[in-house]
Amino acid sequence: SKMASHNNNREGTVIPLAPTEAELVAAEGLEKPESFVPRTTQTGDDWDHRRKQVPVSVQGPLGSSYTVFETNWTCPDCETSNVATRPRCFQCRAKKPAFQLPEASAETTTPSGEWKEVFDASKKQLYYHNTGTGETRWERPEEMGPTPHSSGWFGRGAAGLKTEGYEQNDEAFLKRPARKQVDYVAAKHTILEGAYEYNIWWHKTVNGEREKDLREPNETRCVVATDAGRTKADDERNRNYAQANFCVFFARGACAKGKDCRYFHRIPVKRDLERFGKDETKDVFGRERHRDFRDDMLGVGSMTKPCRTLYVGGLNKAEYDSPKAMEAALWRNFGEWGELENVNLVSRLSIAFVRYRFRTSAEFAKEAMDRNHLDASENLNVRWAHEDPNPVAEEATNRADADAVTEMLKANNNTQVDAGNALVAFDTPADYAVTATTKRQRDQLLGNDRRHYYPDTDAQYDEETKDGDDAREKKRHHTQQWTPVVDPPDGSTYWWETEKNQTSRQTPPALA
Repeated sequence: SKMASHNNNREGTVIPLAPTEAELVAAEGLEKPESFVPRTTQTGDDWDHRRKQVPVSVQGPLGSSYTVFETNWTCPDCETSNVATRPRCFQCRAKKPAFQLPEASAETTTPSGEWKEVFDASKKQLYYHNTGTGETRWERPEEMGPTPHSSGWFGRGAAGLKTEGYEQNDEAFLKRPARKQVDYVAAKHTILEGAYEYNIWWHKTVNGEREKDLREPNETRCVVATDAGRTKADDERNRNYAQANFCVFFARGACAKGKDCRYFHRIPVKRDLERFGKDETKDVFGRERHRDFRDDMLGVGSMTKPCRTLYVGGLNKAEYDSPKAMEAALWRNFGEWGELENVNLVSRLSIAFVRYRFRTSAEFAKEAMDRNHLDASENLNVRWAHEDPNPVAEEATNRADADAVTEMLKANNNTQVDAGNALVAFDTPADYAVTATTKRQRDQLLGNDRRHYYPDTDAQYDEETKDGDDAREKKRHHTQQWTPVVDPPDGSTYWWETEKNQTSRQTPPALA
């Protein structure tokens, strides 16, 4: 029978179910992934110019930061063109002229005009507001210039990228039932619950198989245009509607339940940000995050570091006409899963770093593209990316986080900004510093001097108060009546207090 045949092949190759003719026709009316590729990648002249630029700084007023780039420089002696990172001319070895950053002027430094970043407390994300016209939008306006080299905790989006197509496609998906991607889920892609030991710290199952031996290419791939649709998770009458998550098998293109699945069969969009922003301990698939990343940067990820950047290895540059074509393929294939912020292609190493605006999109894309392909026959190795050690990226991260924190405080009416766009400090002393809280920190800072374990409170009292304390201490000693007495055996003198009948060999403080 058909069922018996399926049971016998559960360990074998999974054959995806092809979409019907009606599903293909419906997919033609959706926004294509090509529309999510920015203009600078599509236009040859802009792309070539951008590849010759190197980020050197982040400037701009509060809430309107942008990246400053340095382009290739021409040698003043031999007029040879050199890349921006080369300190000397490769032809005549002349020293590179000093690069001058633009001066900090409110009229000239920022190309943003009247656009500012504003924090949305419900979605926990930044959007853009025009203070002159009152217009608001999620997409980063092209007038604001390039996105900061590193956007820190919160994404900013790519400048000039049109993303309303994601919302339009999502509305179309909810009007149709989700289709089955495969006829069954192969047993080799599942783990029998309770049969193996599970490491809760590293999210690994000890089953005798090494993960590197499972790096064979995926047999299926999710195609959102034909596969996405409405499931039981989208029914608000479902008692588990508020706790529903996305289907990890759908992301891998291997869900056999279709419209009967209890998880979402679509990609995360803006309306899902509030839902998944309430619980930082779980990802979009409902899996528990961990405190730190795994050593191999695989797995669910970290709850303390909201990474939105994916490392993409295994690119096959020999099958692309140019690096431009490969970068366009990265934008197109990874842009299918959500709004991209930046794609950094390192063509000579056949790797790339893909940064999403929202963490939910990065989590979905990691499952969808790992061990999958772009336009060629790759077997991609997709992992979480380490933090960029570039000093310019670190400066951009600190600046981006500072801007975001300021906007968060403004959203809660906890601070204000003066006319010069400088953050007004809280009412604390100029030399205020956070006191070390643990014994180890105090020992490292202060050594064995236990007197410094407690704050010095003398500054809280004025001079008159301290003078009054000294006077009271002297008065207390003066009220005591000390009389010198000669000791007969050795002729020495000691002191005797007549009222309390006390003796002392030392001179009393009141008589010193």
